Amino acid sequence: MENPIKRKTNLFFSDIVGYSKMIANNESHTLDLLKEHDIILKKEINAKEGTIIKHIGDAIFAEFPSINNAVEASIAIQKELSHRNSIYRGKDQFNIRIGLHQGDIVEKDGDLFGNDVNICSRIESISLPGSIAISNQALEQLNGNWYTHEYGKVKLKNIPAPQTIHRIYIDKADFQKTRHEDLINRLLDLNINIVNPDEKFEDDIETIGFMYPQNLGKAEDDFFCHSFLEQLIGDFSKIEKIRTSDMFEVGRYKNVDLSISELALKLSVSNIIQMSIINTEDNFKINLRLISMDNGDELIQETWSGKHNEQQKISGNIIIKIADIFNVELTEELKKLFNRENNVDNQAYKKYLEGKFLSDNMSNAGDLERSQQLLEEAIDIDDEFAEAYSNLGMTQNLLGDFEDAEEMLETALDLAEDSENDYALMTIYNHLGIYYKGRKKHKKAIRYFEQGIKLLKIYQDDLMEAKFLHNIAGSYSRIGDHDRALDFLYKSQKINKKLERPLGDNYSEIGVRYKELQKYDEAITYFNQAIKIYKSEGKNFNIARVEIIKSGIYITIGDFDKSIKSLDRAKMVAEEFEDELMDGRIMLCYANIHYTQKKYDKSKESITNAIDHFQNINNNNLILESMILLIQLHLETSDFDLANKVFKKCNRISKRVKDPIILSALKTLALDEKLNID
Repeated sequence: MENPIKRKTNLFFSDIVGYSKMIANNESHTLDLLKEHDIILKKEINAKEGTIIKHIGDAIFAEFPSINNAVEASIAIQKELSHRNSIYRGKDQFNIRIGLHQGDIVEKDGDLFGNDVNICSRIESISLPGSIAISNQALEQLNGNWYTHEYGKVKLKNIPAPQTIHRIYIDKADFQKTRHEDLINRLLDLNINIVNPDEKFEDDIETIGFMYPQNLGKAEDDFFCHSFLEQLIGDFSKIEKIRTSDMFEVGRYKNVDLSISELALKLSVSNIIQMSIINTEDNFKINLRLISMDNGDELIQETWSGKHNEQQKISGNIIIKIADIFNVELTEELKKLFNRENNVDNQAYKKYLEGKFLSDNMSNAGDLERSQQLLEEAIDIDDEFAEAYSNLGMTQNLLGDFEDAEEMLETALDLAEDSENDYALMTIYNHLGIYYKGRKKHKKAIRYFEQGIKLLKIYQDDLMEAKFLHNIAGSYSRIGDHDRALDFLYKSQKINKKLERPLGDNYSEIGVRYKELQKYDEAITYFNQAIKIYKSEGKNFNIARVEIIKSGIYITIGDFDKSIKSLDRAKMVAEEFEDELMDGRIMLCYANIHYTQKKYDKSKESITNAIDHFQNINNNNLILESMILLIQLHLETSDFDLANKVFKKCNRISKRVKDPIILSALKTLALDEKLNID
């Protein structure tokens, strides 16, 4: 191992715009383009005496002997790619972003570490397609005259001090094509965080990312790797001075071959936790390493082991140790929470973890039923296990067993309050709020959300508080208090912005609130902002969900062309998931549009497809909703025999449905005199 060398250098990062989507659409062709990309960039980097440190997928990390060399190479690259793209068309074109910075690094084992490496990587991420972004620090060292526009002060993800960033244009003609105000508007449109120069930010935050834990046991034990990682990330969220990547971010790179330093750049963090876990019948063992990306040093290498019901305590012990290394002081309340003994039976806890995993991460038909079985078995073993009752209630809620769900959730609350189990209460209050919100009992939902928010303030869990505020907003909106609903959403947004969390869900929910206020232009604006963020995160499932809501708005205002286009986009995005529920909802939306347009044959075809999807996942609520539309269609086309036949099926299915809204719709339909009801 080489001795680390500290020095100043000129840094270069680049990546291909939309590379992940290109790979998904045509992997073979995209890899051919990547080879051409590498040849072009290598030639120009070498021509200006640059050194490629490494390739990170489609990204290139390099350094140069001077910032002038780095800029000249960058301009040469963008000019050559611009000329190339003028010759090629469509799928044969590609664009890159380039970010440049000058700063101090630590060279160790052929890699470069340090905060300035992180800064350069973040600068590249906010460069516009086909352009070059450069830090003010680097620009001030640049000799000669260059065409530039200033972004302003930009808050880069997980970089405490905002950076002044500039765009360098490849020539005068390129510069003259863009007005400064147009550049700023485009940056804001892309949700680049341009801040007030006087705005203050915390400068003593530690950031941690995670490699998805390596499972050293059987394949079916992966649920425990997921559960422990979720526990650890959830516990870290209670510490104001430490921020971590979330489960979605970590999951994106679960099966991607990246080194520790490469993953840190992808996650925009200064430290990485690497874990391997072996899970046995009664115990588990975790090997954990904490590596600093400031210098490549290993800060922790340690092993923890225990029974499954000690998961919370072991997670707490790990966090206490890491907080001590970072000189982060924990409150007495948090120390007490992290050291709390869990008296739940070990086998019951293991079944609970697996059942919760299946319910939270449904991927196959029957996962919910298997989750219910495991959670019931956990309760049979330990009938005072509050979290098992709560998660069983939420699983039953998803299955449509609402009365049983309510009983389980109320039992969970009684048990947690009797045992003063704050750890469980944080989750149970949220579950109860979500349940009663879904059952349209909004005042009751609000009461539970408010109790949760009060408890969270004791433990300073900002991230969970943002989720509660987000959820409570929906209930206030449903009782007609839209101003208060928006106020809660803006508070949630403020917390997420402070924590540098993505704002897609906030924008989406604000869009829903404006939709309910019938302010459709504002709703569409927020939905489009949400979609842009979801695209940057690769959250295609959320994109499809928002496009479906947009489609509903366009139906309401009679713009069927835009409604169809939104559904077409949702369908295209959803194709990669093979998600029966999403596919069924899309088909049902198509059916409603065609029905409204009196295109009854197309509507019937879409209804049939929707029912097929819902039957595959045994979702009787949506099967019944689809069949009610089918009855209405048959009545419109005077197919009374078919209408009666479908109605009889609906009556049979309704015995397994407890949703009052759908049952009320069926009851209203039964009053139609065209139906021959015995």
